[in-house]
Amino acid sequence: MKQFKFNVQPGQVRRMADPINSDRDLFYVHVSLAELPPDLPLDVNPRSQKLGSPVAKKIRRSLEKAPDRFHLLNRGITIIAENAYFDNKTNEFTLVFPEGSSPILSDLIESADNGAAFDLDKDVGLGSLGIVDGGHTYAVIRDFAEHAPEEDQAKLKQGFVRFEVITGISSEQELITDLARARNTSTQVKEQTLDEFLGKFKWIKTALDTAGFPRVVKYEENAPEPVDVRFVIQLMTAFHPLHLERERSPVIAYSQAATCASNFRREADSGAPLGYPTLRPIIPDILNVYGYVRANFATWYRTVGGYSTVKSERPDQDPNLPAKTRGRIGDESKGFSSPSKIDRALFPDLMEDVDYVPDLGFVFPFISSLRALLTIDGATGEAKFSQDPIQYLQANSLKLTRVLLREAIGENYDPQKVGKKRNFWDYIHEKVLYDVALSNR
Repeated sequence: MKQFKFNVQPGQVRRMADPINSDRDLFYVHVSLAELPPDLPLDVNPRSQKLGSPVAKKIRRSLEKAPDRFHLLNRGITIIAENAYFDNKTNEFTLVFPEGSSPILSDLIESADNGAAFDLDKDVGLGSLGIVDGGHTYAVIRDFAEHAPEEDQAKLKQGFVRFEVITGISSEQELITDLARARNTSTQVKEQTLDEFLGKFKWIKTALDTAGFPRVVKYEENAPEPVDVRFVIQLMTAFHPLHLERERSPVIAYSQAATCASNFRREADSGAPLGYPTLRPIIPDILNVYGYVRANFATWYRTVGGYSTVKSERPDQDPNLPAKTRGRIGDESKGFSSPSKIDRALFPDLMEDVDYVPDLGFVFPFISSLRALLTIDGATGEAKFSQDPIQYLQANSLKLTRVLLREAIGENYDPQKVGKKRNFWDYIHEKVLYDVALSNR
């Protein structure tokens, strides 16, 4: 067990038995700001503490301007502990946590000026205890104690913070989860942060780590990584097993990011047998296909001669042959931009010499057409590619690029219209289905 002891003034501790369950106890404690113990666990607080956020800055102003009223203006810190007790002889209050609880390391508490987020251990298992609400309050006080000028340190002795300590529920995981959800509502905790807290993203994280992807995906609110897990879910949606049949194109992968996240959450809650987890073995392949298309599409565009050449080509021309004149990409070439932070974070080597990448409205229907290569293993229920999607693209990229550019021309070069047009998603998917049928003859 891990213990944290701190002094409390006489009369500033109240213990109340839970009126429903006698095994639970609630303690209400006024703790001197100067006595606040360092490194309390935050394993049950779903939100990382960002000291540069508006919430944290407001707490700090209250601490600096009115420390004697801090316990009245701030709603305090709620803690779930294995046990707690007060020694009225020594005026010492003790919090007890399991050894598995993860402390905040002092060197991760940075100044409020740089706005850094705590990078808490994301591999802590469910059932860990600690601060469930008030993590920003705790972080601001500790940062003030460590970094404020010496003349301001006296303010800590002028004020108090209110602790609410709950014991006797360490085995009630559902209740702990409900507490985390209910207590973190003043600044809305994003559902994805709660999903990370509940472990719903763990298998995605494992798949990417095993494949050696850079650890650049963020799974919770305020995390510093540049790639949101919701974007990974969008890419997975483009290959979702419920959309493998003809005319069931997953247009929502591009047009409705929030719906993709909601569907992922609903499947995780219901344990749907044919859903996102089916894609577990090919998540790295899906991301690699995305990166390959983003990195190479500008080359394919130039090779087929660009919009003007494709627009004037005869219908009977071999679609896999290069054009006689190379296309150029410039301001007039709509649907292109420089590589994004996501591109460079996920594929630093692949994107090193890339000057232009296609808009996502072009990319999503293009890569989703490759779901025609997917099969579901009847024994394991897992998805696999019947042939390497990168090898397929190496042989057929010019053909699919021409298909996409013709559609873009018809939609006045508008990537959003292309990305939202279900008929086009169905059409380019049919092109790949036809190739698969030919190869199986």
